[in-house]
Amino acid sequence: MTVVNIALVSGSDDGPATVGVTWRGETRNILVRVVRESEAWRVANISYGSCKNPVDHYRAITGR
Repeated sequence: MTVVNIALVSGSDDGPATVGVTWRGETRNILVRVVRESEAWRVANISYGSCKNPVDHYRAITGR
C-alpha cells in the first residue's frame, strides 16, 4: 500500500484530511478524521465513498 496526496480539507492542522491510498495499482481517496491524545495523533474515523464508516458500523452492531 502507498499513501499519496495528503490534503487538509478544513484548512487547519486539526481538521479532516483526504488521503490518496494506492492498493494493488488502484488509487482511492479516503477522508481521515484524527484526534490528538497525549501528544500523539490517532485516527478517529475513516470515510470511504458510500460505505459505512467504522464508527457507524460499531454503533450499529453494539446499539450505541
